[in-house]
Amino acid sequence: MSHFLLAFLGSVFAGLMVALIDAKFRKPETTFEHATILPFHGPVLLRVSAFVVAAAWAALLCLVVSMILGVFLKIHFFEVAFVWSAGATVGLAFVYTPLAFSLRCQSCRRHLLVQWSTEPPFAEKQHGLDGWSAIILRVLMRKNFRCMYCGQCYVG
Repeated sequence: MSHFLLAFLGSVFAGLMVALIDAKFRKPETTFEHATILPFHGPVLLRVSAFVVAAAWAALLCLVVSMILGVFLKIHFFEVAFVWSAGATVGLAFVYTPLAFSLRCQSCRRHLLVQWSTEPPFAEKQHGLDGWSAIILRVLMRKNFRCMYCGQCYVG
């Protein structure tokens, strides 16, 4: 029972933290919504970040599938696949984090791939995704993308 109570209190605390961060988030005074499309200053780093995230999503999918099949089929292969998928997901997350914090918008200097609020003012939707994940998807598809904070459009 104490684990449930601890998890419940943790989720309430996390919800309060998100509400506090959203309340403190301010839309920038200067927006670049209608500015000309610019080439992004670090296209190789941006593409590497996008591919790392795509690989992490694939590893996470393998993790879930191997966990479900491992529980029902009781085959040793799925246990090994689960461990490898978990290791790959964590490893790719460690690779992605410094990449995400190093990529900034040239106009507003905010992090392009780090979402600090639940509803950024210029977040575009792409196949049901929005915010930083939509930027990743647009870069992978080689489309133009927009900074979710100031609206500046870049060539992907």
